[in-house]
Amino acid sequence: MMKSILLALMLFALPAANSLADPLPFDMSTENADPRVQSSPAAPSAARPETSEEQSRQLGEILPPDAPAKSSAPALAAPDAYSPVSSASEPSATMTGLASPGQINRRYLIPANQLTLNGEIDQKDWSLFLTSWQATNAESLSLSYRNTVVIAPESSRMIVSINDHVVIEEPLRSPASFTKLTVPLPEGLLRYGANTISVRVAQRHRTDCTIDSTYELVTTLNAQGSYLTLPASERISDLEAIRAIGVDGNGDTHFEISSPSIKQSTAVEDLLSLGQGLALLAGMPNQDFAFNRDALPVSGPGRLGVLVGTASELAPIVPNLPQAARVGQLASMLRVTPDSAPILVISGPDWASISAAIGKIVAPLSEASVDQRAGLQNSGWTGPDLPVILSDSQFSLSDLGLKTQEFSGRRFQTTFSIMLPGDFYGRASSEFTILLDAAYAPDVLPGNHITVFVNGEVASVVQINNRHGGIFKHFPVSVTMRHFKPGRNTITLSAELSTNQDAVCAPGENNTREPRFALFNTTEIQIEKFARAGQFPNLAATARTGFPYTKDEKSISLFLEPVGPETMSSAATVLGKMALSSGHALGVKPKTSLRAIGEEDTIFVAPISQIPRSFLDRFHIAPDASETWNQIAVTGTEEADTTKQFSEWQDRISSEGLLGYLERAGSWLHDRFGLTTDELELFKDIKESFMPTPSDILLLAQNTSFEGKGNWTLITGPTVQNLALGNALIASQSRWENLQGYLTALTPDRMVSRLDPNPTLHLSDPWDIRNLRLVITDWLSHNSLVYVGLLILAAIFLALSWGALLKRSGRRE
Repeated sequence: MMKSILLALMLFALPAANSLADPLPFDMSTENADPRVQSSPAAPSAARPETSEEQSRQLGEILPPDAPAKSSAPALAAPDAYSPVSSASEPSATMTGLASPGQINRRYLIPANQLTLNGEIDQKDWSLFLTSWQATNAESLSLSYRNTVVIAPESSRMIVSINDHVVIEEPLRSPASFTKLTVPLPEGLLRYGANTISVRVAQRHRTDCTIDSTYELVTTLNAQGSYLTLPASERISDLEAIRAIGVDGNGDTHFEISSPSIKQSTAVEDLLSLGQGLALLAGMPNQDFAFNRDALPVSGPGRLGVLVGTASELAPIVPNLPQAARVGQLASMLRVTPDSAPILVISGPDWASISAAIGKIVAPLSEASVDQRAGLQNSGWTGPDLPVILSDSQFSLSDLGLKTQEFSGRRFQTTFSIMLPGDFYGRASSEFTILLDAAYAPDVLPGNHITVFVNGEVASVVQINNRHGGIFKHFPVSVTMRHFKPGRNTITLSAELSTNQDAVCAPGENNTREPRFALFNTTEIQIEKFARAGQFPNLAATARTGFPYTKDEKSISLFLEPVGPETMSSAATVLGKMALSSGHALGVKPKTSLRAIGEEDTIFVAPISQIPRSFLDRFHIAPDASETWNQIAVTGTEEADTTKQFSEWQDRISSEGLLGYLERAGSWLHDRFGLTTDELELFKDIKESFMPTPSDILLLAQNTSFEGKGNWTLITGPTVQNLALGNALIASQSRWENLQGYLTALTPDRMVSRLDPNPTLHLSDPWDIRNLRLVITDWLSHNSLVYVGLLILAAIFLALSWGALLKRSGRRE
């Protein structure tokens, strides 16, 4: 009887057991249930817009979803690198690279507010500078990510590598909130100096097989939840502290400099020179400076406090000031109080000693400018250092660090960047050629194409026409340089690869591993010799390369009014950005009077009320702005609303009648021939002065001096407080790289630029006949009406010449 009961119970339990063996139904709410990961709420976003994703580079081969991880690094004895663990609680972090006793030290990883990876494959690479102590004692890596809901976790994954060793390989399954992954770091993985961090994703759509659906595949890394964890009791040397400052949880870097001598004319030059040295040593994209006279600076995450003064000035502030400050030069990291993070203290018995100490920091950084260097060091946020192309060049993708890639999805993309000098002038007439080595599978349909993007703009398209697959062997692709700019330029190769199977989109179709496309790193780029003639005014060249202030070794005059924390902060931030763009520190000579400036290259930093009306007119700013901008900014935005409504009515009226016809004709010329109405003008000039709006916080403008011999740049705002507020705006690399024209006005949510239709040209070598021919060719391409006029004159001259010749020696009846 007992056996019968047991048998009946076993038969009754079989359906339940079978039901447990069945696959779980589709439910996205369970994707975060893995006990290895910790789900955290979305971190608050910073006010500063995120850094542009055009700074990314796709290097190497994206692994198929189930392929084993590859690593060129030697095997390391370590815990399971692919099994993230979570912590129940997180100690409070203090400083990036420096910590107070008894507190956890975090070294934040991402040099932006957040990092976004798009499409079916994407990769971001950058370097992280670590001190020898940090490299030896780093305990774990944390990474916070979130992906869009349409990403299929079973066929999508993220791979994180440090120094070519995979430390995280995880399916993408966090659509609801940011998930934090924490892994222990193998001993010996990190090293002193630069450590390469690589994040790559392979993403597939849940249900859609179209090319358009690939734009919905997005994974975002949150900066506040991505960091290295280090012990609290860190030992660190002086210059290492600067190079290892890194970023805070928003991807920003801050320098707080306190000096009792801030208003002394002898100190201004040295303090601004120190600011450039700090910016170059840190090498981070979003750096700003804040000066004060008497407050004790504070170090923290992505923040370095600096205290500068004579020994007698600092003795009351720093009780443990070393004796060296009273007899010689001192530049050292010190803890002012036992429970505070160390700050950089620069001191001496007099200011001459302080100047010498600062000189030792800055002197090694005064190298050749970006126009003369072989590469620009910005690997702290864009991967390997960028090559600088000064003339005709030829290089392969392998020379840029890219690997051969095979791809099984629908939209392939890979990106690389190059630098052009500040006097690049080949946009209208120059081209470069891509000798493409690639292949596509037989099932790729005709009508697909390979597109070359330059700085986000379509520059060339190659059609795929063969129905049975094909191989491109050094296939020449001509690409216009119209979209190139001085400084960093991003080139993206993208291929659309749809097939007949995509139209059916059968279950599992998105998981196929059969390659559809291959790009070989033997692909070469040939850049022909381009014209070199710097243009001024041109804020883009100044922001991206420091031109024209880097074209020779002369010092730049600097006019600050009033000399104080706000103007010093603004000047230091701008000079630090220019130094980082040009690759070396710039010499500056402060001027206390406008009369002392003359025709010198000068940077003006002052509220608009301190700029004479004649100078404003020279910068094409309405002279009345010195009296009204501050008042308008205080009284409200009623006038701005009226101006906006007037502009809207003007746009409505201009779309009809003769004006509308002319606008449509101009659009037709631009679409068919790439011509603009500005290029058809004979006498080009700036037609009206700029009046700032109430919402404008900061204004940058350029022009030549009154006699045209000097290059002037103005940084101004309605008040000195606005100059301080504007620091956060120009510190953002995404905004800084988008400055252009002769004038740019900035608000927290927009940038307005005015372009100079007829900038002054600076020839790098006036006696280079070949370069002069290229400059003339490019100038005539920009000035089409002049070119047509010259052709007509040449035709008339030729007709008259032949007429005169035939009249004298021709046959007569």
